[in-house]
Amino acid sequence: PECQSLIKELNNLFGSDSALIEQFEQADFHTKIELIRQRLTPTAVESFARLPGEIQKQLLLDRDPHGNIQLSKIE
Repeated sequence: PECQSLIKELNNLFGSDSALIEQFEQADFHTKIELIRQRLTPTAVESFARLPGEIQKQLLLDRDPHGNIQLSKIE
């Protein structure tokens, strides 16, 4: 359930926050993590932090045209 909530929050952020998307495109990985942590709920931040770094990267990379995470592309 925690992962589902995290994914839902990430999808909402990237689907509706055009300022975040602009900042995100220009940021390095560590800056991207900080941008995300500032906008997620504490529970989602905790769930995100428990994931391995490689999975965190994959959650932040590829998006569909609507801003949703492409879960089928995550290893």
